[in-house]
Amino acid sequence: MRKALLIATDTYDDPAYDALRAPRHDAVALADVLTAPTIGAFTASVLVNRSAHDLRLALDEFFGEADREDVLLLYLSGHGIKDMRGRLHFVASDTRADRLAASGVSAEFVRDLIDSGRARKVLVWLDCCYGGAFPPGAVPKAAGGVDVLAQLDDGRGCAVMTASTHVQWAYEPSGSVTGTPTRSIFTEAIVTGLRTGAADLDQDGLITSRELYEYVYEQVRSVNPAQTPTGNDQVSGRLLVAYAGRAPVAPVFVRPAPSLSFESWTWTAKLDVTGVPVFSPDGRWFVCGRWVWDTGDWRRVAAFEVISSPAFSPDGRVLGVPTSHGVELVDVGSWRAAEILPYSAKPSGDLSFSTPDKLLAPDATLWWRESGRWQESNALQYVPESTTFAGELTLHRLASGTEVWSGDDLLGQLVEPVVAGGGLVAGSGQVFDSRRQPLISFTGRAAALSWDTLAISEPDRVRLLDVASGRELHLLARPGGHGPVAISPDGRLIAASNASGTRLWARSTADLHPLPFSPTSPASAAESRSIAPWVVGPLAAGVGALLGVTFSLPLVVTIAVAVALGLVTFFLLLAVRT
Repeated sequence: MRKALLIATDTYDDPAYDALRAPRHDAVALADVLTAPTIGAFTASVLVNRSAHDLRLALDEFFGEADREDVLLLYLSGHGIKDMRGRLHFVASDTRADRLAASGVSAEFVRDLIDSGRARKVLVWLDCCYGGAFPPGAVPKAAGGVDVLAQLDDGRGCAVMTASTHVQWAYEPSGSVTGTPTRSIFTEAIVTGLRTGAADLDQDGLITSRELYEYVYEQVRSVNPAQTPTGNDQVSGRLLVAYAGRAPVAPVFVRPAPSLSFESWTWTAKLDVTGVPVFSPDGRWFVCGRWVWDTGDWRRVAAFEVISSPAFSPDGRVLGVPTSHGVELVDVGSWRAAEILPYSAKPSGDLSFSTPDKLLAPDATLWWRESGRWQESNALQYVPESTTFAGELTLHRLASGTEVWSGDDLLGQLVEPVVAGGGLVAGSGQVFDSRRQPLISFTGRAAALSWDTLAISEPDRVRLLDVASGRELHLLARPGGHGPVAISPDGRLIAASNASGTRLWARSTADLHPLPFSPTSPASAAESRSIAPWVVGPLAAGVGALLGVTFSLPLVVTIAVAVALGLVTFFLLLAVRT
């Protein structure tokens, strides 16, 4: 298995250590790219602001429970401290400056765990803002740098990469650490190299530990020549870090199937249920209200008491169900609740998964799954309602709107954005790709987005646009007003719900059977706007000619009546359509 343990510490009980801004953000960004199935394919646990005891225990379990064939990745972000004998220690949230050996986590301890563990493929990444803190009156035994690599890479099969080996400190008689921490260029380079595939230097589709180090080295040095990342690879052969996921960078509009036509969504069915429609990542399961359906035969397979919309984990294995007493984590398939995450405050938001091991509960509590156990992360102070990654962009949904970030740069805000696979984002009247290139503009509220189709929610209808050309594909009648919309990831189904129920549309009758289905009515308001001007106009002219013959009107008058009736009908319906 591929397992990652990410440790970030940015707040400290001892005032000797300055608070940092980067570690928390860096760990979350790195976890999301590492756990992406097409990139890192790791299972990741993230520990934020934990005590030294908790960190030592977590490290012991991480290395001690690994098998020989496992690939392990340890990432530490925070303060690194050198004691009077030049030995490196990592500062935990409760580390005391005057009791560093007893209250910190030593590099020697980490190295011993690596050496004694069974895993022979280990990655260690250190992004530490090094500062020294010594008791009053003490004098450092050695000045200058500490050789981090020498203290960590003695183990076989261990590849170490650090932001720098240079240890700087500001020693004061009071024992405090001074200096202003800077943002992490090192972790930003790692995340960018993995997410975009740019670290695949030999273009073979694989990113090895050596390739990643060479890429990070060049990126960091180009931004800050004073900082020199270091690395030492003791692994025989090539150690795979990630797959070169280039999908966000390559053009995302190469279609595997023909464009949708007017006839594509001509079959419809209705479910007598209201709620937010949700499809599973593979399109097999459909959830709306309290019910779960199998889209293969439309059997109701489960029912839950819900207070807000359920959500599937990105891997489709877990359905999170918000109930009145907590979030039930339901195993998909057996539909049994494997665990319940209790609320710590009144639930008022949405449930959302960021990774299979991270979710945000409706009470704004962030939960992490660590070593198979879900734990509440109470230490987080800045928690968005949800976080979504779209290629090179990161979307943080807050109460005031959704912030769009590129790395550490805030690009702006979007109104009610929706995201699709491949890095597409729709919001504030535009659809743009992961490279922030605008594709099409639209009017209305984006309701759902797939790799090729944008759904716009309008009163009594859903408007479908082609995201590559902006061409209108279809108008779907939906009596009853606005409501949430969903497009199945496999492109088979569209669902829209409002107060009158939930309407389904499909390309094939097989996708709705055995539900009672019918062709989308040409007389419906939405469909008539697409076909009536060209069909009803000539029909009206024929009716005019028939009237002329019936009442024995002169030929010239008959022709005039037919033409006038046909043209008036045509232009009236055309005006309604536009």
